[in-house]
Amino acid sequence: MSNVTNKVAYLKGLLDGLNPEGAEAKLFAAIVDALQEIAETVEENTEAIEGLDEAIDEIADEFDEVEDCMDELCDNYDEMREEMDYMSDDVEELHDVLDELLDVDEDDEDDDDYCDCCGDCEDDDDEEDDGFFEVVCPHCEENICLDFAMLDTEDDILCPCCGEILIPAGDAEIECECDGNCHCSDDCCGEDE
Repeated sequence: MSNVTNKVAYLKGLLDGLNPEGAEAKLFAAIVDALQEIAETVEENTEAIEGLDEAIDEIADEFDEVEDCMDELCDNYDEMREEMDYMSDDVEELHDVLDELLDVDEDDEDDDDYCDCCGDCEDDDDEEDDGFFEVVCPHCEENICLDFAMLDTEDDILCPCCGEILIPAGDAEIECECDGNCHCSDDCCGEDE
């Protein structure tokens, strides 16, 4: 009970003790009733204000926690940015390495022993020829790998690169330049090793 409520209760008790009569008694009674309602309203408002104060204190505490979280997030963001910068540098280095590797692969493809047409030919030093030989197309000057079995056909043998006739039909005799020192089949030089 607040101080205002206590004072209104004292006035009501005093009025009852005086026991006034007539119009003055009604007036004093009405004034005391009004004061009692005002005192109750003030007490309710005081309790509500105290509750608001507590709520504001809790909100302030939560706001402090949010501010701490924001500071931590900002710090984490800065760290992530630094890590992303490091990763970006690593990616650039990786790109440089890949570019160098691709340049090496392109240089390998330009090797004279590489068949530009089909890519299936291999260096004679690395692996034996199993019935294959290489011909230079007189039209596009590409190295073409052929199978000796292809010479048995009665049709023209066309260059797979340019589509021109590589070996005319019936002209299946191939001069071997290996002087018998190769792994050609008997159809080439007749000296299979």
